[in-house]
Amino acid sequence: SFKEERALAIKFHPEKNLILGENDTGKSCLMKSIYHSFGAQVKFEDSWNNADVKSLVTFDVDGEQFSILRDQRVFSVFDKNFNHQETFTSVTKGIGPFLAKLLNFNLKLPSK
Repeated sequence: SFKEERALAIKFHPEKNLILGENDTGKSCLMKSIYHSFGAQVKFEDSWNNADVKSLVTFDVDGEQFSILRDQRVFSVFDKNFNHQETFTSVTKGIGPFLAKLLNFNLKLPSK
């Protein structure tokens, strides 16, 4: 959050991770933030929404590294050297189809 001048960086193990903590330590917020970075609609607390949070998730697909930077409704995708690849302003017509192609996820779901 540039607004709050705070950040958190977490490096996960490449195979398995277990997220543990007492109540109100941020476990759910962490998971929601990851989902949100990939385009999911999640419900955050008002304080999170007011903080104007930006997120960056770096991940590998078949040994190739990608990063997604999410700022509000804008998704920017970068390669392993952080060279800009694409920017999207829509989940259903942008980052969603991009990730589906990247992950070879060809399942078409009905809209109703």
